Amino acid sequence: MVVALLFLGLLFAQVGSASDQKTQTQTAADSAAVAATHQFRDATVLRAAATIPWQVRPLFAPLTAWEPDLTAAACAAAQRNWGENPHEGAGLGCTDVSLSSTGDGVRVEVLAPPGQVVDGPADVAAQRARASVVSRVTFVRCPQFAQPKAAALAHWLVDRVAERLGRASGCFTPVDGINLGILDTWPFPPARAAIGPPEEILDAVRESFRIEIID
Repeated sequence: MVVALLFLGLLFAQVGSASDQKTQTQTAADSAAVAATHQFRDATVLRAAATIPWQVRPLFAPLTAWEPDLTAAACAAAQRNWGENPHEGAGLGCTDVSLSSTGDGVRVEVLAPPGQVVDGPADVAAQRARASVVSRVTFVRCPQFAQPKAAALAHWLVDRVAERLGRASGCFTPVDGINLGILDTWPFPPARAAIGPPEEILDAVRESFRIEIID
């Protein structure tokens, strides 16, 4: 009876370890997906800004040269999350984190280092817990600006970003089109003053989209 109880105790400990490993692997995957999707959203906004057809486009050129590294962002976030939890054995490597695009976000899979976990559950193989997650960029609201020209440009950008994500925002109105047409007839200094700092417009466009985990 003592031997049987010891065996059951060891089994329960292994199952508990598997559950902990699975939970920690899932949180690492969630962190990786959110970090990568943030970069994906920011890159989508900048790529839309690079297509601005009006004469204020040069203001955005220095900001649109940034290229994201989604895999590096995912790996860094997963490792940071993994390091914040106590673990035995090896750390989480970048080769244990895989990423693929879904069009409007990313799918991330994380395979935990070998640990004291039992085989059997679908999310554990060869004593390595695994987790996957899908996150996406979703439209939230149209940005608001006191300056009509800045609002028109921000609304145009939001529409372009939404299109790239396979959605529609409906932010850009006929009045916005009139304002941008007027803006393009002005000399550069007044046009630049009318829209304000380009960073503020880009920040407002980013805030019009949120990151959400869907699977």
